[in-house]
Amino acid sequence: MPPTTPADSLRSRVLRWLSDLEQRRAGYELRAARGFAHHTDISKALNCPLQDELASLATRGYLDRENLALPGRALGLWLYRISEKGAASIDAPAPSPLGPPPDREKKRFILTDRQWAALIYMRAAKDQALPLRFVTRERGWRTIKEIRAGASSRRDEIDVWADDVHALARNKLLDKRNESGVARERPLTFYRISPLGEVIERLQWH
Repeated sequence: MPPTTPADSLRSRVLRWLSDLEQRRAGYELRAARGFAHHTDISKALNCPLQDELASLATRGYLDRENLALPGRALGLWLYRISEKGAASIDAPAPSPLGPPPDREKKRFILTDRQWAALIYMRAAKDQALPLRFVTRERGWRTIKEIRAGASSRRDEIDVWADDVHALARNKLLDKRNESGVARERPLTFYRISPLGEVIERLQWH
């Protein structure tokens, strides 16, 4: 038997971690099956940057993967799961079968508790009568300060940050608008729920 190389050892560590995740029915659920994880989850667990290694293992058939990239995003948002070939290579139980390919019309995304709280708050804000903003008196626009105050919850121990709002806007889940104002030295930025933000579903870690 040839000696084990560092690459073989790393592959085995990745596959065993993902096999354990799948057997525990943990991780993200896609295609009616759990055991999916993002490269950041796996890299953190194994204390090693693994994005390129995971892509290579998927290309070679050791992993299944699904792309959750939102419309208009050039970069993929890949989730990985151990495949039958990967399980067989480490003598682990075969993973449960995957269901049919996901409905591409159904948009799912990985969101933190803080980001999800902000998104839910902004969905509700769209239908609130006040405050009305701009000369056009539009509903639903909020500043970061207002979003933080409205979405943060002491009961749920959620403290929404400005970075959470910026992340939602970068992913086109919030629309963004700057307004100068008469007595304002610099423009004030307002946000409102976008059409994509209205329908996005949160992918939950189990």
